[in-house]
Amino acid sequence: MTCSQLYDSTKNHNLMSEINFNNLLHAAMSANPTPIRWGIIGTGKIAQSFAECFQWVPQAQLCAVASRQEAQAQAFAAKYHIPAAFDNYQALAQSDDIDAVYIAAEHTQHYPATLLCLANKKAVLCEKPLAINALQVEKMIALAQNQQVYLMEALWTRFLPNFQKLQQLIADDAIGKIRHIQADFGFQALADPQSRLFNPALGGGALLDVGIYPLFLSLQLLGKPLRISAQALLTDQGVDAQTAITLEYAAQLATLTASIVCNQSIEANIYGEKGKIKLHFPFHTPLAKIELFKNWKTSQVIEVETVGNGYNYELQAATDDLLAGKVQNDLFSWQDSLQLMQVMDAVRQQIDLQYPPSVENM
Repeated sequence: MTCSQLYDSTKNHNLMSEINFNNLLHAAMSANPTPIRWGIIGTGKIAQSFAECFQWVPQAQLCAVASRQEAQAQAFAAKYHIPAAFDNYQALAQSDDIDAVYIAAEHTQHYPATLLCLANKKAVLCEKPLAINALQVEKMIALAQNQQVYLMEALWTRFLPNFQKLQQLIADDAIGKIRHIQADFGFQALADPQSRLFNPALGGGALLDVGIYPLFLSLQLLGKPLRISAQALLTDQGVDAQTAITLEYAAQLATLTASIVCNQSIEANIYGEKGKIKLHFPFHTPLAKIELFKNWKTSQVIEVETVGNGYNYELQAATDDLLAGKVQNDLFSWQDSLQLMQVMDAVRQQIDLQYPPSVENM
C-alpha cells in the first residue's frame, strides 16, 4: 500500500481529513516508482527536523509517526501531513505500510525500539547514541545481521558536505600529518532533574548527548586510541555535568570536552605539521565554516554548498542503501558505531557514570 492509499483508507478520521497531502504526493510521483516508506518513532525537536527533511529526498515518503502519547502523535501527523499516527511503537513496527523507521525517542528507548523494529523486518535509522552501552550495540548488530535488515546510527555529521570536505582536505595533505585535535561541545541546559539531560533513568549527562560529537570527530580522523583518560563533575543525580577526555595515540592527542551546564565554543581545531583546520561554531552542523590555515601564516575560508536542513543527507544515504539492498552503510558502518560506544563505555568507567540496571540491562 502506498502512502496515498493509506491516506485514503483513513481519510474519514477527523484528523486525517484536515491533512494537506501535497508533499507525500510529490514524493510518490518522483522518478523512483517504489520509494521507501518511512515512519518516525518520537515527536521531539529532532524528530521534527527529520520530518522536515523529506522534502529534499524524493525517493523517501513519510507515512507514519508513533508516540506513547496519542495526542502528540496526532498533532505531529497533522503538522507534517503524515497519513498515519500510532499511540504505541509496536503498531508502527508491525505496519505493512512501512519499510523503514527513524528512531528519535529518548536515549533509553533506542535499544528496545530498534530491536522491536528489526524483529519486525523494518530497516532502522536510529538517532545517536545508538544505545546506552556497547553490549546493547552488539545485540542490535547481531539481530540486524541475523534478520538481514538494515541498521544505521543517525549521526548526521558524518554525511554533511562540510565533513566530506574536511576529510578530503586531510587526505590531500592540506595540513600534513595530524598531531592534535581539540574539540568541545557545551551548552547551559535548564537543570531539571526529571529532564532527559539530567535524569539517569533517561540516559542523561553530557557524554551521551553532546560528548559523542567530539569523540566521533576524533575517531573518524585518527581511529581507535591507544589510551583513554577522562575526568568529570557529576550532578547530585549522578550524571556527568561536565566531562574532559584525552585520547592518546602513538604520535597524536585529542583533547575533548562536553558540558550541559555551561556554554562552550562548539568548535573544533585539527592541528597538523603544516597548518591547521578550524571548524567554526557549530562544528557538527552544516552551518560550520571550514577555515584552512597553511603554514600558520594565511587562512582561507572554504565554502561548501549545502541544501536542505542537514538531516536530508543521512536520510538520503539510508534511503539509497535500502534501494540498493544493503544492510549497513559504507561511510558509517556497524563497526564504527560499536567502536564509538566502546570508547564511551571506557570514558564512563573512568568517570564512574552509572545508569540504573533497568537501563543498562534492558
